[in-house]
Amino acid sequence: MFGYVKTCTPQLRLCEWEAYRGIYCGLCRTLGRRFGPLARLTLSYDFTFYAMLEMALGEETPTFQRRGCGVNPLRRCLHCEENEALSHAADLAVLSLWYKAEDTIEDGGLWSRCGGRLLRLMLRRQYRRVAQQYPTVDAVFAGEMQRQRELEQRPDAGLDELCEPTAKMTAAMLGLISGEAGERRILERLGYLLGRYIYMADALDDREKDRKHGDFNPFLRIESDPGEAVRHAEGSLLLTIGEMGAALDLLELRRFSPILENIIRLGLSQTVEQLKLPPEQRRKHKE
Repeated sequence: MFGYVKTCTPQLRLCEWEAYRGIYCGLCRTLGRRFGPLARLTLSYDFTFYAMLEMALGEETPTFQRRGCGVNPLRRCLHCEENEALSHAADLAVLSLWYKAEDTIEDGGLWSRCGGRLLRLMLRRQYRRVAQQYPTVDAVFAGEMQRQRELEQRPDAGLDELCEPTAKMTAAMLGLISGEAGERRILERLGYLLGRYIYMADALDDREKDRKHGDFNPFLRIESDPGEAVRHAEGSLLLTIGEMGAALDLLELRRFSPILENIIRLGLSQTVEQLKLPPEQRRKHKE
């Protein structure tokens, strides 16, 4: 995942924002405890969403406590105490980072490949541990990453096909959340749609960089006109967001419902609006 699954913060109540930040900080702490300080670099809003969704569906009520920040010891903030959902999210974040390093080694430039090899070397022990715990997901990741590279070499591959590998990887991850067959199918559908969104959002975000360097980008292949490419991307993303909302409605959430609905119904659309901006305006918006 790439950091595109975020809240629309102004629309959250203060208590909701504190709970969300508490899970974010709890995931950071869990990554450090399970995999060492460098693993905190894998922290993202995407896996915060994963952990919150698992907590929302689980029977165990998460607990929060104010603790010192692992990055800034002088700061105390609310942390969600370590639980199974945070552990699962941390494990899958490390698994995703391993395959991101593999992809960089395969397709990146010289310095990127060197960085990817160094990262893979540092992650090797952690990856083996996680892969042993989640062999099915690891197999899906390995197969779909190879399929992604093959599809990008095919001139006739359409947008739906190109989204498929990321969609299937995300579906495999969300499918781990529940052991109940009906609920798992809904989660896999939600994960599939979320993967489509992430792939398209990342392509939209990178469109100018890819155009400049001559790298692959599905929207540059589909449309020759930049404005048309953005409109095509926006339409596909908004349609996918709408389907995600319908999938979320089918889940019986025990807690955090307003936050999860905020992310799906408002946060994802807000991200699309930001990604439509030229790169320099996007950087200013982030600042």
